[in-house]
Amino acid sequence: MVCPSRWIDFIYRAGKSDSNFFSQIAKNIRPLVSCMCNDKKMLFFQSNKHWVDSLRSFAQLIWHLVDYAVKSDEKDEVITALIEQEDLVRAIVQWASFWYTNSCPGLLDAVGIDDLTMIHNAGRLSTRKLVKNVVDVRESIGTMHISLPENDIVSFTVGLIRRRKARGWERNDFITIHHLIVDAYCVDKDVIEGIVDLGFTLSAELERSILLINISREMILQKEQPSDTRVAFAIRAGLVEMCLTFMERFGRQSTNQNDIQTSLFSHIEGIFKAVHEVALHKKTWKAIRHKRQDIEEKLNHLETSIIHNIKCNEMLGMITSILDTNGAYCCHCNKSLDRKERFQCGGV
Repeated sequence: MVCPSRWIDFIYRAGKSDSNFFSQIAKNIRPLVSCMCNDKKMLFFQSNKHWVDSLRSFAQLIWHLVDYAVKSDEKDEVITALIEQEDLVRAIVQWASFWYTNSCPGLLDAVGIDDLTMIHNAGRLSTRKLVKNVVDVRESIGTMHISLPENDIVSFTVGLIRRRKARGWERNDFITIHHLIVDAYCVDKDVIEGIVDLGFTLSAELERSILLINISREMILQKEQPSDTRVAFAIRAGLVEMCLTFMERFGRQSTNQNDIQTSLFSHIEGIFKAVHEVALHKKTWKAIRHKRQDIEEKLNHLETSIIHNIKCNEMLGMITSILDTNGAYCCHCNKSLDRKERFQCGGV
């Protein structure tokens, strides 16, 4: 054949003609993965001559394999076969983020914007579908895990967060973390604590802070609604103080960055509204009570500092009203709960 990518096209067309063939492809894909999943060296069969020509076909094949896997009667078996390929999982995640930001030198020139966009979309959709279907989502946040622990993408998310804390700001990693949390729902206690910690250590610039705050807002939501468990974890980790620190740091900036500043405050307001929505739920209420003194100290400091910003003052008032919450209440009927009843009402 003129180009080895024709083999990938042939495999892809075989699967399209008989979808059951995709199951066999997934279970025997390791040799192809080992040939394709090295974006830095750009090698295909030990040569970079046909790597670019083959990558689009490979990404298209993987997307259709994932799409088939989540709809197949053999879903668990096929997804397991794909997840076992650690290099493939990592490549899919990288397509979803690194590729779109052109992190590899000369990548855009080599691949072209159309193919790059297609590969990015294949990675984004594949990541979301893979993780959504292999993660066992239970009521307790700590039980979220991939079926094969050695390929735990939640742990991969935690690893990226810790790497950024150790090495400093790197936009590509943060875009990846955003995709994993927002698109692939990779959230657990360690992820929440890691993101809040990053907010205190890597927020010197306004645009970086917006990205971190946006990630923070998304991670406390579950199915677009505030999660009592996630909000409680985040509050205990210092989420409210982190937001107040951002308000203090950027609330007095000059108006030449007003649009960016407004975006930051909008995300912070979204976090405070989410906290307020579940402030009467058992776990969040206990977390607020636990952090009350720290939050009040930060509030008192802000109230005496020079913040001449109407939006900031409104949000400070929102936090004050949250701290004024006295006791726990049923999330359904708003009835005051005694100590025994609080164990029966989890706010769900």
